Amino acid sequence: MDIITIVETLFKYGIIALGITIILFLIYFFIFFIYKKIFHGTKTLSKKQWILLILLSVWYLLVLGITILSRSANYGKVNLSLFSGYFNAWNKWSYTEYNSLF
Repeated sequence: MDIITIVETLFKYGIIALGITIILFLIYFFIFFIYKKIFHGTKTLSKKQWILLILLSVWYLLVLGITILSRSANYGKVNLSLFSGYFNAWNKWSYTEYNSLF
């Protein structure tokens, strides 16, 4: 994978993650407002904590988007048979079957 593909992927999913993070920030702020006004909460969040919360949200959503959403529909099949890979490697005596286990 070349650097251009990596940057394009980060930019594509970074924009999505940033948009969702803005929505999450509004939700966080609304919940914190309810906590302070309705429940008379005494705890506060500093600017550093808000920034950290936003950065962690962006990072989490970016990783989630890259690992889940970047795969095509025909990415691969899921084999739900227990130990079937080991049985195939044993029966076929193939090095490629053995390597597919790991």
